[in-house]
Amino acid sequence: MIRARLRNVRFRNKLLLSFFLLALIPLSILGYYAYHVASDNVKDNAAIQGEYAVKRISERLNGLLSDAVTISRYPIGNGELESLLRKDYDRVDYPLYEKIQDQRTYSRFVNHLMNLHLNMDYFFLYPFNQPYVISFSNRSDAIIVNSSAPENEEWYERTLGQRGNWVYTGLMKANEIKGSPEVITISRAILDSKSQTPLAVAKIMIDRRTMKGILNDEERTSAFSFVILDEHANELSRSFSFTDIMLQETGVQLLAEQPQHSGRGAYMTSIHRSPDTGWTVAAVAEQSDLLGRLSSIKYGLFILMGITLLLSGYLSFIIARNLVRPIVELKNNMLRIDQGDWHPIAYGGRNDEIGQLTRHYNRMLERLEQFVQQLLTKEREKKDLEHRALQSQINPHFIYNTLNSVKWCAYLEQTDNVTEMIDALVHLLRYVSKGRNDSLALKDELEILKQYIHIMSIRYDNQFETSWQVDDEALACVVPAMLLQPLIENAILQRLVRGEGDCAAD
Repeated sequence: MIRARLRNVRFRNKLLLSFFLLALIPLSILGYYAYHVASDNVKDNAAIQGEYAVKRISERLNGLLSDAVTISRYPIGNGELESLLRKDYDRVDYPLYEKIQDQRTYSRFVNHLMNLHLNMDYFFLYPFNQPYVISFSNRSDAIIVNSSAPENEEWYERTLGQRGNWVYTGLMKANEIKGSPEVITISRAILDSKSQTPLAVAKIMIDRRTMKGILNDEERTSAFSFVILDEHANELSRSFSFTDIMLQETGVQLLAEQPQHSGRGAYMTSIHRSPDTGWTVAAVAEQSDLLGRLSSIKYGLFILMGITLLLSGYLSFIIARNLVRPIVELKNNMLRIDQGDWHPIAYGGRNDEIGQLTRHYNRMLERLEQFVQQLLTKEREKKDLEHRALQSQINPHFIYNTLNSVKWCAYLEQTDNVTEMIDALVHLLRYVSKGRNDSLALKDELEILKQYIHIMSIRYDNQFETSWQVDDEALACVVPAMLLQPLIENAILQRLVRGEGDCAAD
């Protein structure tokens, strides 16, 4: 059906359509390829950036935990601090005074230690030999509200059970601080260097908001949102734009079991799991946001394609018009042949297929014209022969009958009729004997015809009458010689011999 419709489309439109498709298809393929190459590059670059980002975050988190472990180790081997922790206040003269003085010494130690590690949020020291808790916070918004030793809490019992090794406690609420912020805890029991008995418990806490600040800082410089999962794939912290939908759709918790880079669905995800802590840092970005940077490139490609198509359409129109013009001229020339116009086509010396076609057409036209001229010449010669035969076709019976009528007129002594008939016959025979084949004016043709009618009128004893109605303007018209004589002869014979009534030759 489409092929049938295409057959009825004009050749120029077919060329335009062909040129347009030849320009559109490569441009579409090129634009599609360029866009996808650019999008793949953007995705690859984003994947690399995401991978570097999660590694940087992991390194910062490892650094926090490493610093927390280091701080928890500072009291070990410190002679001054160990002597304070070992002091028996029941054997001193002024125990209250000693406790207050020792508390100040603890505070100076802790303040100095925390000033060296500003990235730590909280430090708590729980001495066994006095009821006071030594605490310090690097967070300006922190208010310590509970200074009692947490003997019944699980992390405290686990710490004592580790016999001086550091203990990591996952996300928990810090009840010692107003608002009970969620924190990560590193704790250690401080043992007597001699007896290896516990003297105190040191507890270092990292606020969840600190981890969130690390993620937010990284997010401000990248297109990713971040989340931290612990070794059990439980969420520790997330950046400000990370949503629950991202967590569900990207399956970060499942990927945390096997760290990898994923670009599935509408999100791109980069995962890194720390071999030291077992924590997983995930970077998630919507692919639409990443590829949104390509909008200008995409629109630029569309504009370029549009301009190219317009230029190709204009050039296609010019080329198609130049190609079709000779064919249209050839078609119009063929139509003019029906009207008798046999003029050849000027091809301008072209040597391509159109020029060859035009030359062959002109040669064919020349041969056809020669053939037609030959036919016309032969036809003219044939008509001349017929005309000559017609001119010489004076019926012998007419001459015999005319002479016989002259004889009877002479016998009856009708000398006037004899004279008139002989004069008319001589005039008629003189004209025929000249063998004239050219044309003559209608006026002269009528004079000859009147001689013939006069003879026939005498022969038939004036049994018919002749009336002439000739337009004066027609007398100058040129007609073939002896054109009307056969018509008049047939009219007379039909009237007198066959009796067919009045006859008229118009």
